Amino acid sequence: METPLDLSAAVDLSRHPEMEAEMAFIAQVLNQDQVEMAVFAQAAGFAERALSREPGNAMLVFILGTLYLKAEKNGLAECLLRYSLSLKWSQASALNLSFLLQSTGRSSEASAILHCIVEENPTDTRALANLSGSYVNVHDPDEAIKWADKLLEIDPQNSDALWNKSLSLLEKGEWEEGWKLYRHGATLDVGNLTQRKRRFENVPYWDGSKEATVFVYGEQGVGDEIMGYGMVSELIEHVSGRVVLETHPRLVTIARAAFGDRIPIYGTRKCPEGELTWPANFQPTHRIPLLGLAEFFRSSGPAWQEQHIPYLQELLPENVPEVVDAPMATLRYGGSSRVFTVGLSWAGGSAVTKAADRSVPLDMLVENVIEKFDGNEIDWVSLQYDPADNPGAAKLEIDRVNAKYGINIRHNQEIANDLTLCYGRLLPSLDAVVTVCTSLVHAAGAFCTVPTFVMTPHDVAWRYGLEGRHMPIYGQHIRTIRQEIGKDWDPVFKQVCEEIRNMRVPK
Repeated sequence: METPLDLSAAVDLSRHPEMEAEMAFIAQVLNQDQVEMAVFAQAAGFAERALSREPGNAMLVFILGTLYLKAEKNGLAECLLRYSLSLKWSQASALNLSFLLQSTGRSSEASAILHCIVEENPTDTRALANLSGSYVNVHDPDEAIKWADKLLEIDPQNSDALWNKSLSLLEKGEWEEGWKLYRHGATLDVGNLTQRKRRFENVPYWDGSKEATVFVYGEQGVGDEIMGYGMVSELIEHVSGRVVLETHPRLVTIARAAFGDRIPIYGTRKCPEGELTWPANFQPTHRIPLLGLAEFFRSSGPAWQEQHIPYLQELLPENVPEVVDAPMATLRYGGSSRVFTVGLSWAGGSAVTKAADRSVPLDMLVENVIEKFDGNEIDWVSLQYDPADNPGAAKLEIDRVNAKYGINIRHNQEIANDLTLCYGRLLPSLDAVVTVCTSLVHAAGAFCTVPTFVMTPHDVAWRYGLEGRHMPIYGQHIRTIRQEIGKDWDPVFKQVCEEIRNMRVPK
């Protein structure tokens, strides 16, 4: 994100000397990483007052738009940044607008603006970094690498370029080089889209040495952490010192059941530094993110293929809470005696992680999949967990469609949101799963061999590879059904129905 370096040029202080202190305050707020709402409101008020005196001032419009961008008021920010560009072309306005578009999942629009910036200034490192990142987000790794390499010619150690190149190489299946570069994600600024966890950030990155005490920290999402769990045992066996794992709070029971008798595990990935209850004597010699372990343990295709056996399948039963010993019919939310049960998940991600592309409306799934089968033929069971900021959202949506279509998608809010129960026990009991790209895909790869049909968007993340019917990191029971082009889900739905019918036909 670009901020103006000299706000004194935004207004004519010879005409408005009383605004000097106010502009200095705005500059201070713009240079802060995070903005408290009260402070933001005061800065925005000063900027609005200045703009009321000079309504055609493009710089002031840009400043106000950037304040709204920092406060994550994206609608207002976009309007103001576009207006500032209509008043006067500004590289800073264009860069901030492209940042906003990219962070809200509109990478193609962002790319168009970034090309204009780079055409004007071919050495603009921020624009080159964002341009490379925009191609990462639209499933074009070759173009992402092209622009990353242009940036690396200017700045050979640029972390953004190295990170974008890493993800692109991984998407192409070039594992060894891709994982070597993956470590650069750990050095990115906190404000970067990847939101890398940087506890113990002054501790050296693990170099594969055996003489080490290693702090392993979680990734940007639940699914990535589940994927990384497949390498934890190898790390424990490899190093002579201690291993400590910090993970997502929703996964801490699973992690402790899998590894807790061997290493300390803390579900504190979401906790600020001051709220930690870590042992005071823990002094790691090295740190590494979960997926960073792949540089040492999964640097080739054959190494990933060795992980295809569900690596969490046998680790939970004796250690999970007693409630999981309930009959499977109870875990299936009162499932009937019908023999074929299909789990469903239709929403995943956030605005930053392309939720709009990764999710399908539940109505669309009902009309194109569920209603294609006889009502007494299949038990449909929800595996959809709620967004952290909207508890109960899945139940409300299911109640609505059940009433609208006269169907019975079963849903238990407590079980669906307890990943130990949902992923560790309910999921392996099903006959099939139909899901979008979300953490459920990784759970299906790690916990069981249940046939899982993944409705995969065209602009998919690197984990799913460039093409093919299977993910490179899991067994063949994970089956990707890909959009061929654009955002048309109809062929995907038809293929899902065909796959389920093939399973239902007696052999």
